[in-house]
Amino acid sequence: RSRFAPIPAANPPPAAAAMDMSAIAARLGLSGSRPVVRKAAELRRLCDINFDSSVLGIGEVCKAIICLEIAATKFQVIFDRSEAVRMSGMSEKAYIRSFNALQNGLGVKYATLHFYSAS
Repeated sequence: RSRFAPIPAANPPPAAAAMDMSAIAARLGLSGSRPVVRKAAELRRLCDINFDSSVLGIGEVCKAIICLEIAATKFQVIFDRSEAVRMSGMSEKAYIRSFNALQNGLGVKYATLHFYSAS
Protein backbone atom coordinates (compact mmCIF):
# COMPACT_ATOMS: atom_id res chain seq x y z
CA ARG A 1 0.00 0.00 0.00
CA SER A 2 1.36 3.38 -1.00
CA ARG A 3 1.58 6.21 1.50
CA PHE A 4 1.12 8.81 -1.21
CA ALA A 5 -2.12 9.71 -2.91
CA PRO A 6 -2.03 9.74 -6.71
CA ILE A 7 -1.63 13.15 -8.28
CA PRO A 8 -4.80 14.11 -10.17
CA ALA A 9 -4.40 14.94 -13.84
CA ALA A 10 -4.32 18.66 -14.69
CA ASN A 11 -6.64 18.18 -17.64
CA PRO A 12 -9.55 15.75 -17.58
CA PRO A 13 -9.49 12.91 -20.10
CA PRO A 14 -11.26 13.75 -23.39
CA ALA A 15 -14.31 11.63 -22.53
CA ALA A 16 -14.81 13.52 -19.27
CA ALA A 17 -14.37 16.88 -21.00
CA ALA A 18 -16.94 15.93 -23.64
CA MET A 19 -19.33 14.76 -20.95
CA ASP A 20 -18.99 18.10 -19.15
CA MET A 21 -19.64 19.96 -22.39
CA SER A 22 -22.78 17.89 -23.05
CA ALA A 23 -24.10 18.52 -19.54
CA ILE A 24 -23.50 22.26 -19.80
CA ALA A 25 -25.07 22.32 -23.27
CA ALA A 26 -28.14 20.56 -21.90
CA ARG A 27 -28.52 23.17 -19.16
CA LEU A 28 -28.29 25.91 -21.79
CA GLY A 29 -30.89 24.22 -24.00
CA LEU A 30 -28.39 23.24 -26.70
CA SER A 31 -28.45 19.47 -26.20
CA GLY A 32 -30.46 18.93 -29.39
CA SER A 33 -27.74 20.49 -31.53
CA ARG A 34 -24.89 17.98 -31.78
CA PRO A 35 -22.82 20.05 -34.27
CA VAL A 36 -22.77 22.95 -31.80
CA VAL A 37 -21.61 20.70 -28.95
CA ARG A 38 -18.94 19.09 -31.13
CA LYS A 39 -17.65 22.46 -32.36
CA ALA A 40 -17.60 23.79 -28.78
CA ALA A 41 -15.57 20.77 -27.66
CA GLU A 42 -13.14 21.43 -30.53
CA LEU A 43 -12.82 25.10 -29.53
CA ARG A 44 -12.23 24.09 -25.91
CA ARG A 45 -9.41 21.75 -26.96
CA LEU A 46 -7.90 24.58 -29.04
CA CYS A 47 -8.04 26.83 -25.98
CA ASP A 48 -6.14 24.24 -23.96
CA ILE A 49 -3.49 23.91 -26.68
CA ASN A 50 -3.01 27.55 -27.69
CA PHE A 51 -2.95 29.39 -24.38
CA ASP A 52 -3.46 29.14 -20.65
CA SER A 53 -6.92 30.55 -20.01
CA SER A 54 -6.33 30.58 -16.25
CA VAL A 55 -3.95 33.51 -16.83
CA LEU A 56 -6.95 35.38 -18.24
CA GLY A 57 -8.95 34.48 -15.15
CA ILE A 58 -11.32 32.19 -17.03
CA GLY A 59 -12.37 29.03 -15.21
CA GLU A 60 -13.07 25.69 -16.89
CA VAL A 61 -16.86 25.97 -16.70
CA CYS A 62 -16.84 29.53 -18.01
CA LYS A 63 -14.50 28.48 -20.81
CA ALA A 64 -16.90 25.69 -21.80
CA ILE A 65 -19.86 28.09 -21.75
CA ILE A 66 -18.04 30.65 -23.89
CA CYS A 67 -16.99 27.94 -26.37
CA LEU A 68 -20.63 26.87 -26.58
CA GLU A 69 -21.65 30.46 -27.30
CA ILE A 70 -19.03 30.83 -30.03
CA ALA A 71 -20.13 27.52 -31.60
CA ALA A 72 -23.83 28.45 -31.36
CA THR A 73 -23.08 31.74 -33.09
CA LYS A 74 -21.19 29.94 -35.87
CA PHE A 75 -24.15 27.65 -36.54
CA GLN A 76 -26.66 30.51 -36.04
CA VAL A 77 -28.37 28.74 -33.15
CA ILE A 78 -30.19 30.96 -30.66
CA PHE A 79 -28.15 31.28 -27.47
CA ASP A 80 -29.40 32.66 -24.17
CA ARG A 81 -26.51 34.81 -22.98
CA SER A 82 -28.22 35.89 -19.76
CA GLU A 83 -28.51 32.23 -18.71
CA ALA A 84 -24.88 31.68 -19.72
CA VAL A 85 -23.76 34.64 -17.60
CA ARG A 86 -25.75 33.29 -14.65
CA MET A 87 -24.25 29.81 -15.04
CA SER A 88 -20.71 31.15 -15.39
CA GLY A 89 -20.87 32.91 -12.04
CA MET A 90 -19.31 36.05 -13.51
CA SER A 91 -20.71 39.52 -13.92
CA GLU A 92 -21.98 40.34 -17.39
CA LYS A 93 -19.10 42.77 -17.96
CA ALA A 94 -16.50 40.15 -16.94
CA TYR A 95 -18.22 37.50 -19.09
CA ILE A 96 -18.17 39.75 -22.18
CA ARG A 97 -14.51 40.60 -21.55
CA SER A 98 -13.67 36.88 -21.24
CA PHE A 99 -15.75 36.09 -24.34
CA ASN A 100 -13.84 38.67 -26.38
CA ALA A 101 -10.47 37.47 -25.03
CA LEU A 102 -11.21 33.83 -25.95
CA GLN A 103 -12.63 34.76 -29.34
CA ASN A 104 -9.56 36.84 -30.17
CA GLY A 105 -7.20 34.21 -28.74
CA LEU A 106 -8.76 31.53 -30.91
CA GLY A 107 -8.87 33.81 -33.96
CA VAL A 108 -12.57 33.23 -34.62
CA LYS A 109 -15.05 35.98 -35.30
CA TYR A 110 -18.65 35.25 -36.16
CA ALA A 111 -21.57 37.65 -36.44
CA THR A 112 -23.28 37.56 -33.07
CA LEU A 113 -26.84 36.40 -32.58
CA HIS A 114 -28.04 36.69 -28.99
CA PHE A 115 -31.26 35.95 -27.19
CA TYR A 116 -31.90 37.75 -23.92
CA SER A 117 -34.59 36.28 -21.72
CA ALA A 118 -37.19 38.57 -20.17
CA SER A 119 -36.29 37.50 -16.61
